[in-house]
Amino acid sequence: MSNLTLLESDLQIVSIDTEDIPGVVELLRANGMNYGSVEFYREYFYKVQMDRRMVGCVAVIPRTGFSEIKSLLVDQEYRSFKVFNKISDFVTLKSLEHDRPCVVVKVSKHNPAVLLYRRKRFKPLTVSEYPEIYGSLKQDCVACHAIVKNICNPTYLVIDTRKTPYDIEEWKNKVEAGTE
Repeated sequence: MSNLTLLESDLQIVSIDTEDIPGVVELLRANGMNYGSVEFYREYFYKVQMDRRMVGCVAVIPRTGFSEIKSLLVDQEYRSFKVFNKISDFVTLKSLEHDRPCVVVKVSKHNPAVLLYRRKRFKPLTVSEYPEIYGSLKQDCVACHAIVKNICNPTYLVIDTRKTPYDIEEWKNKVEAGTE
């Protein structure tokens, strides 16, 4: 059994504390990700831990009618489909706990993570099916800095728990069990 397999069984996703903020900021900054909202949205940030060591982070930001996954990052040596499954199930549960049935993530079209999200039943967000969510996300793009607009090539993916066979209790059980 590999070290990663042993550590995956010890994976925890827990709320960050004030003393965790510098570590989360450094993790995001070191990986070229936006870290400016960590303090502002601290209550929605979680750290991914293995063997009590922070190996990643994720934020589940409640928005009008949906939750948005932000700042999802796991150190490269700890990435696996099992870890991704646990994080994906966790963010969906958090969204449901905030009474938001849809979870949305913005990913670069060329990021291999798109395939992972698709495997977890996320699907491309369309303006025809989700006009309010699409409009809200496009407003964010319009407000984005001009330099980023030139290099940003996003796709928005959504999982709509109203269209899945799970209720909130089943999502809780999945998170607690750590299964797919």
